[in-house]
Amino acid sequence: MRLMHVTGTCTSCGECERVCPMEIPLMKLNQKMAEDLKELFDFAAGVDLEKPLPLRTYRQEDPTTL
Repeated sequence: MRLMHVTGTCTSCGECERVCPMEIPLMKLNQKMAEDLKELFDFAAGVDLEKPLPLRTYRQEDPTTL
């Protein structure tokens, strides 16, 4: 659930993985989500601060399935 919350704003600093008490490889999940955002929405976190976040903004041309 947290991954969906930070999608589009994660800058891949790795802090979430470092502090995870269960030692979950969170950066692998974050990287996969970043790749999907780039492919589906041509979006990269932190590149354009004025661009709307893809999973928080609905556009008519957005894909209907992921």
